[in-house]
Amino acid sequence: MIKITKELLSEWFDKVNKEFFNNELRKTDFVISHNKGRFGQFRPRTWTIEISTYWIRTERDYMNTLIHECCHCYVRQKYGYRVQSHGYEWKDIADRINRQMCGKYGTIQRCGGGQDKYVVRNANVEKFIVFTDYHGNIAIAKYRDDTYVARLKKMGCVMGGTKMYYLVSDNGELAKVKFRKANALSVRWQYIDFSLDEILDKSSIIKVEMYEDLKKVA
Repeated sequence: MIKITKELLSEWFDKVNKEFFNNELRKTDFVISHNKGRFGQFRPRTWTIEISTYWIRTERDYMNTLIHECCHCYVRQKYGYRVQSHGYEWKDIADRINRQMCGKYGTIQRCGGGQDKYVVRNANVEKFIVFTDYHGNIAIAKYRDDTYVARLKKMGCVMGGTKMYYLVSDNGELAKVKFRKANALSVRWQYIDFSLDEILDKSSIIKVEMYEDLKKVA
């Protein structure tokens, strides 16, 4: 799970500034909040960007929010207070960036929304790793540590699946799964009857790895 810090946000800001704004953005300060009403906000009077960590989100999600707020920085810097927050000027720069990044960080939209699809940080959630076998059957194991993950990778390669999903979930049914006794790799896992869509619908994905990549490290 990614940890958001002011240093990390500053690093991302520099990357976004160079890639999408030709290094024209004025340097900003950052505020990390636990605001459940919005993903982020640009505050022109103090020239700061607020990023909320109320939900568990991926780097791609956070980058999307940061770029959205950087568009506000750009508009205020160039036009001052003469224009609306999400007016034509903001939409123009957001559309240009959307064309440039081709979905790399999602789509920059006027309104964020979609908070209900994310898992709340520090809520009653558990970490899991979900993977498939040759026949597309879904198997699950609890996420413990990197050593445990390495064993799961080896087992996944042997099972010949396609993808391994690292995720957190508040799906109570997953928490009820009774895992098999540890196998030769000291891994406890279990096949489950849920479809992958059912699992992902109530989960926040941390990372996805293809088995083609896993075979190189197993």
